[in-house]
Formats: sequence, structure tokens, C-alpha cells
Amino acid sequence: MAREEKALREEGTLKPEAEVNTVLLPFFIGLLLILLLQVAAGILGAAFKSQTERVLNETLYENVKLLSTADENGKAFQTALSEFQKEFKCCGLVNGAADWGNNFQQYYKSCECPEKSDSPCVTYDNKSIYKQPCISLIKDLVAKHILVVIGIAFGLAVIEDYLLTINMAGVAQKDEL
Repeated sequence: MAREEKALREEGTLKPEAEVNTVLLPFFIGLLLILLLQVAAGILGAAFKSQTERVLNETLYENVKLLSTADENGKAFQTALSEFQKEFKCCGLVNGAADWGNNFQQYYKSCECPEKSDSPCVTYDNKSIYKQPCISLIKDLVAKHILVVIGIAFGLAVIEDYLLTINMAGVAQKDEL
């Protein structure tokens, strides 16, 4: 195959410029489609931001029930929230420690407030626990990460736009040859 290509080039039948254009055009089209999808996703994300917040609220309020259950789904969620409580110094999901129901005694250590704490504490069931429920911290965390994702998406869009410009300049330059 390489010999045939070399022979065709020597005869002048196969032009390198044509090869480059056949590669650059599909690359340009693919990159343009990706850029358009990113822009559409960004617009939809911004347009439905309030609905996203509503769905997050509904989900968190619905998951309060899982804290007081004893099934496997409940256990997995309870373990995850327990770890979250330790790290972010909060207790319960929406209504504080009361969200845990009968499971409070099993998970209270993750809510336990040390004697010297910067976070506000309250007494619940004879235990000193963090006063703040985790819902606001979860919302803040989700909002912060969404901003990071949006920033990355716009950064990639700028890079893609730059690559599209270079690509089209390459195609235009090859057409002039």
C-alpha cells in the first residue's frame, strides 16, 4: 500500500493537501457538534436551575424516611449520611437528630459535638450533638460542584472554539495551495 501511495504521489495523482482536507473537515464537523451540544446543555442547565433545586429539595425530604428504616437501602444511606455528618459537623438531614428516629442511638456518634467545638451544639436524648441539619450543607456542596462543572465546560468550549478556528485556518490555507 505504501509503495502504491508513493508511486501515485510521484505521478502527481495523489495530493497531500487533499489528504489533509479529508481529515480536517470531519474533525471540524465533529468538534463543532460537540461544541453545540455543550452550549445546548449549558443553556438547558441554566434554564432549569430552579427545577434542579426543587428536585434536590424533594429528594432530600424524601430520603429523611430512609434514616429511620432498617432495610438495606436505608442502611446504605444511613452509613453515607453518618460519614457526611462526621466530616461536615451536622446532624440529621432536614430536622436534625429527630430525622434518625429509632436509629439515633446507633448513629449518634457521628453527630456528637465535642466539648470544645466551633459549631453550635444542642442536647438531644441526653447527648451533645451538632445543631445544624445537613440539608443546607448538601445544597451548598452541590451548588459549588455545579459551578465547577460549568466552569470546566466553558473552559473546554473556549479550547474547542480555538481548535475550530485553527482547523478552519488550516483548511483555508490548504485550499489556497
